[in-house]
Amino acid sequence: MEDFKKAFFNTDAQCTLFFNIKLKCRFLDKILPIITYIGSAAVTVSICALIIGLGDKKARSVGIEALASLIISHIVVEILKRNICRERPKNTIGKINVFNVPIDLYSFPSGHTTAVFSIATVISIYSPVLSILCFPIALIVSASRLYLGVHYFSDVMAAIIIATVVSVLLHFIFLTIGMQI
Repeated sequence: MEDFKKAFFNTDAQCTLFFNIKLKCRFLDKILPIITYIGSAAVTVSICALIIGLGDKKARSVGIEALASLIISHIVVEILKRNICRERPKNTIGKINVFNVPIDLYSFPSGHTTAVFSIATVISIYSPVLSILCFPIALIVSASRLYLGVHYFSDVMAAIIIATVVSVLLHFIFLTIGMQI
């Protein structure tokens, strides 16, 4: 089991370093610290609020479901972060580029990734054509977390799974209780 853990950590670190070191360039150094904020609580809650406040009845329902998915998935993220207590890559990987972006104490799973994938999944369920826009944005935000050295690859992958599962399950719950669009 110890060999598996070591192999997993090494693979995870190598994937993280690919984004953080191999892709490094001045353009990404400038743009990704800005793009990463799309996954922040302020931006994602604001997106949901705008959809709810400015949309028609159908859009309001999508916004409410996206906000519910955002809240529930973040409860899951916070429970995992506080129980797993995984240190961030900057504390465990020697040769990593560090950027000055605000972070909380623990790494697993990525909150920014969870947030953008929660919203992208809900929007895509109701409007599959918008998935062409939503998922690439969510993937770029997720990649920014790796590039900025604040998350491991597995943090981001776990976040994508959490957000997608919560969003899909919540959608079926909303349909079951009659909150359909």
